[in-house]
Amino acid sequence: MEEAGGEEVQRNPQPERSEAPPALDLRPWTFLDRYTLCCMTLVIPANHGQFAHHFTIPGDNQEMLVTGGYEAEGVDTTANQVALVLHDLAKTLVNARLPTQVTLKRTTTTLVVTEGQDPLVGERIDPSLGGRTSTNLLTQNTAWLIKKLTAAGGRRNKGRQFWPGVPDVSVNDAGVLNANEVTDWNTALAVYVAGAGTSIRIARLVLFHTLPPASTVPLAPTTIVSMIADGMVATQRQRLRR
Repeated sequence: MEEAGGEEVQRNPQPERSEAPPALDLRPWTFLDRYTLCCMTLVIPANHGQFAHHFTIPGDNQEMLVTGGYEAEGVDTTANQVALVLHDLAKTLVNARLPTQVTLKRTTTTLVVTEGQDPLVGERIDPSLGGRTSTNLLTQNTAWLIKKLTAAGGRRNKGRQFWPGVPDVSVNDAGVLNANEVTDWNTALAVYVAGAGTSIRIARLVLFHTLPPASTVPLAPTTIVSMIADGMVATQRQRLRR
C-alpha cells in the first residue's frame, strides 16, 4: 500500500512463522490401524487364559469357534487340565441343546504363567455329537447368541458368544426363537458357568479388557456371573470363525 509521500507502508504486518504447522493425516484407517488400537492392547494377567470350543457341521469344512476367558485355580494348574474341564462342560451343554449334526471336536486353551511371556497351550480332543433329534439346520452363518453378564455396568462389562447349530424348527420367519428353547438354553448355560466356577482347575470365567485410552494401567478382568440366550437368532459368520 502506498501513502501520499510515495512510501509503501505495510498495514497490520503478520509475524513470521518459524515453521509450518504439522500436516493433518487424513488417510482412511486401515485394518491394521484398527487391529493395533482395539486388539493388541488386550492384557491377560498371569494365571489367566483364553479358551476356544471347536465345532463342525455337515457341508462346512471350516471349524466354528466359541471363545472365552478364565482365571485358573491355583498356580499348579496346566493348560491341558483347563481344556479337559471346559471340554467336558461343553459336551454336557452340546448333548442337551444342539442337534446331532453338530460336532464338538476339541477345546483349546492358553494359560499365561508370567505376564508378557508366551502362554502355555493346551488341548482336549474328544469329539462329541449333539444329543437332540436330528433336524434341518439353518445356514452356517446362523447361531445362538449367548450373552455373558457381569455384576458391573456398562458395555465394557458385557460379552457375547455365538454357538452354531440352530434347527429350522426353533425359529420363526421373523428370527424369534421358541421361548421354551431359550429357557432350556438358560438352564444349560447356568450349569456350564457354575461347573466352571466350582472346578478344581478354574476359579471363574472372565471378560478381559483393552487398555483405556491414554492409560498404561490395565483393567482387571471382570467375573462372568451368568450367561443367557438371546430371544433372537444371530447371524454373525465372522464371529464363528478363526
